[in-house]
Amino acid sequence: MVKSRYTSQDTPSSMIIEAPFSIVKEGNHTTYKRNSHQGYMKMALGENPLRFRGLNRLDQAAQLREAFNEARKLKQAQDQWCTVGKSNTEPFPEDLKWEVLAQVLRGKIRVNIHSYTSADFDALVRLTNEFQWHPAAVHHAHEAYLSTGSLNQTYGGKPAVAMFATNARYKQEAYLGSQYAPYILDQAGYEVMFKSDHPVLGKHAHDQKDGSI
Repeated sequence: MVKSRYTSQDTPSSMIIEAPFSIVKEGNHTTYKRNSHQGYMKMALGENPLRFRGLNRLDQAAQLREAFNEARKLKQAQDQWCTVGKSNTEPFPEDLKWEVLAQVLRGKIRVNIHSYTSADFDALVRLTNEFQWHPAAVHHAHEAYLSTGSLNQTYGGKPAVAMFATNARYKQEAYLGSQYAPYILDQAGYEVMFKSDHPVLGKHAHDQKDGSI
């Protein structure tokens, strides 16, 4: 999660809220230390990654499953190393390609997921149960109100739903957006929030000319 404004240092690192690592001074040297803060990341399903990567939905689900499987193997190897403790003779298992997803499986990094359709929710729910991780929220989520039967089965409980306040029907996977969706989801026990996805709808969903909301 980052500040959406410039900082005194004017660097990407200084914009991070609760960075998972920090660079600290120790004597004449600096070192890289892990913090205890909650980490976050974004994943995407549906048309955007399909368009940019030339995949279909079966490809997408298969590649996600392959990635989580590699992350699970890394996590298991690291957990086994820690179980052995001080008698280890091998170096700590590391693979920078899968480290972030391994932390997702540990619950150290929470995932916000750009996802619209029932088909994508179904694939997501199967991944969460197979690899036992809980998504923080699904974003945009125009068909979530039609998919509560699937989303109810998400590993660890229902994700939050972050929806556009006024925006729908702007591409195929958003055709079934409904102004009644937030009410239906709220009644089904989901935590619902509204977003503008700036600059898609501007800084606020209902900006007035005088700057009020």
